[in-house]
Amino acid sequence: MRRTFSIHFIKKYPIGYVLLWRPKDTKPHRYLEGQTHLSDFSGSKKEPDYYLLDGQQRLTSLLKIKNGEIKVYFNLESEDFHLENRVIKSDPKWVLVSDIWKHDINKIVSELSTKLGINSGEIYTNYFYRIKRLEEVLDSKLPAYELREDDYAKITEIYMRLNSKGVRLKKAELFFALAVLKIPDEFRRKLEILHEEFEEWDLDMNFYMRCFTCMATGQSKFEALREYLNKTPKNESLRILDDLLEYLKPTFNLLNTYLGLTDDKARVILPSETALIPLLLYIYRKRGTIKNDTEMNKLIYWFLMASFWGRYSGATETKLDDDLGH
Repeated sequence: MRRTFSIHFIKKYPIGYVLLWRPKDTKPHRYLEGQTHLSDFSGSKKEPDYYLLDGQQRLTSLLKIKNGEIKVYFNLESEDFHLENRVIKSDPKWVLVSDIWKHDINKIVSELSTKLGINSGEIYTNYFYRIKRLEEVLDSKLPAYELREDDYAKITEIYMRLNSKGVRLKKAELFFALAVLKIPDEFRRKLEILHEEFEEWDLDMNFYMRCFTCMATGQSKFEALREYLNKTPKNESLRILDDLLEYLKPTFNLLNTYLGLTDDKARVILPSETALIPLLLYIYRKRGTIKNDTEMNKLIYWFLMASFWGRYSGATETKLDDDLGH
């Protein structure tokens, strides 16, 4: 947690709006890190009424600090914040924030009195107000802006605009968000199956989304997915993911059979996973049927040369589009 972020909270400085989306119906969702479920007043689990579009990092940081997963300390003298280290941990004037939020303030005062070797009256006189202000952080009210909108395209556009500034998300993650909003559970579940099936090859979201884009649109730029997902029936989009699973298998089998390339070796000697994409697309378009050894040898030769010369080391999308057109 950045020092400035902590000070903004304790000094009541503004930290920006939290953007909430309230759709008419419950949508598939995931919780913040550290959050396991939502409860109503009776303690029973409930579905969320709102979904968080912006503010996740701020709220996740607070939740992790509250649970002690991120160990942040507060200095009673300077009112600075710092992550745990050996020196700070051994200094009694640095107090663990999660302890202040977890325990009664009188218990904190009693423990400080013992650690600092001074009476409770001095603790109350010198530090009580500072501890109390930090304790009240969890009662702070964050300004929230509520969206009531059931147009997935608009919600996704808002999400993408918000996340294209500051710490930039990969395009693949943004367009994955678009796909999940358009095709909620199924798209995420099929990508999880892909990840589990080829986990040993150490492929990431960017690779699978790029493959999906190329197979679905015939071009490599993620931007092409926006129109595709808006116009294409859900079942057809999901079929592309099934095809991706089906034809990645012979792609890797081919590399293993002709080059002896296995998942463990690929992590060491494969310069770029991008070279796998045209190979996959070729096998996909041929529906897994390679006519003869001459065609196979040309395919293997192309893959070796593309990998050896680092064909996709720069201007990746331009070169991919050129290769997909042949």
